[in-house]
Amino acid sequence: MRMQAVKQIMELLRKPPQYNKNSRESLDQNYTYWRVRIFSCLYFGYVTYYLTRKSFTFAMPALIDDLGYSKADLGFLASILYCSYGLSKFFSGMLSDRSNPRIFMSIGLILTGVMNFLFAQSASLFWFAIFWGLNGFFQGWGFPPVAKQLTFWFSKKERGLWWSIMSTANNLGGAIIPIIVAFVVAGWGWRWAMYVPASISVTMGSILLIGLRGVPQSLGLPAVEEYRGEKTDASQAEGEEKAKAPGVWDVVLNKGILLLALSFFFVYVIRSGVNDWIALFLHKTKGYSLMEAAASVSWFEVGGFIGSLCSGIISDRFFRGQRIPFVLICALSLIFAFSLFCLLPHASLFLDCLILGIIGFCVFGPQSLIGLASAEFVDKKVACTAYGFTGGVSYLGAAASGYPLGKIIDIWNWQGFFATLIISAFILFLTLLPLYRLQNQRTASQLNSSNRQNSLALNKTNVSEQT
Repeated sequence: MRMQAVKQIMELLRKPPQYNKNSRESLDQNYTYWRVRIFSCLYFGYVTYYLTRKSFTFAMPALIDDLGYSKADLGFLASILYCSYGLSKFFSGMLSDRSNPRIFMSIGLILTGVMNFLFAQSASLFWFAIFWGLNGFFQGWGFPPVAKQLTFWFSKKERGLWWSIMSTANNLGGAIIPIIVAFVVAGWGWRWAMYVPASISVTMGSILLIGLRGVPQSLGLPAVEEYRGEKTDASQAEGEEKAKAPGVWDVVLNKGILLLALSFFFVYVIRSGVNDWIALFLHKTKGYSLMEAAASVSWFEVGGFIGSLCSGIISDRFFRGQRIPFVLICALSLIFAFSLFCLLPHASLFLDCLILGIIGFCVFGPQSLIGLASAEFVDKKVACTAYGFTGGVSYLGAAASGYPLGKIIDIWNWQGFFATLIISAFILFLTLLPLYRLQNQRTASQLNSSNRQNSLALNKTNVSEQT
């Protein structure tokens, strides 16, 4: 039965339906086939990227016990990854706009597996830093191709839902990896906790080489807006007329993109702070076993899965496509959730898991919406550049949660840790207020432009009828 299932999957990857340009039914079949195939590859490919990115995080308690490194030492390694990942994300975003996402994403995934394997072969802080920094560099090859494919295979009216679903790949990978690592560390030690994700990564990267493809036009299919019968926005139409995409500086100096990047920075201070340190806090301070601490952090990812999935739907239905109001509510909720979490005097596995689930919902929902807003705020041709820039800045925030936060814990203990996260949530709220006003102005401007275009079209029709 298993071999038969594998053969069916391989058959699906190999044989797309025949495409007849003159048949709408053939077009529907091809678009459905390729969207399901490409989205599945993107989703599970990015889940695997997350396994090799967080393998070290959940092996940290074992590294402390085995090799005697301080929290600041391990925080330094986390910062190395985030800095190299952030820089790579920006440059790979620009490169991804001009490259084949199939090659870019699959090769990056294979190389992250190689770096995890080499990390496990090492013993000194110097080589740990080298291989973990290179791992961060190749991790940056993961999401820009995803952003490109989602932008080209799904139209604007449906993209929010699919982006939200795609964002749950973070949470699925984040929920799986602590359990894998805790189980493997308990049985075979921390090095095998790096070998196992490395093996999965190389295997999945090879599958992506077979399964992924480029944008619809590379397969002879029409653009998704044409297929869906939707008008392209004014900026895209103008870009097509000029046959030239906006430059990098047009993206980087865009006021909305700058505000989104700053918001992303503080979201990632919070997200990475929880991901990197909460398991250690629960194990060392509250006395949980490694498995209990890992299971608790998994609830952060479970809450994040729900937040990522619901954020697009909530912003569409309750806020009429405005992304920022939902993020504002989540920022305020984080302040109260962190205050409650650090004030709980005794270990309560149920309450800790519940609060971590709420925190995950309020972190990953905004992360998903800010990433989507970054890609939608500019011309589709530079969506990867915009996401790469905001994503690059976000990982400066993640880097701040590594060595600096480890040093804060060493000096001010865990009270300093929670104070830093609460202050970050408050600054996130303040950063979003001008972005909310800017988004309202942009929406009003687009509405006025649309009304003018409709009015001009109506006048032309009236003149034609009178003639």
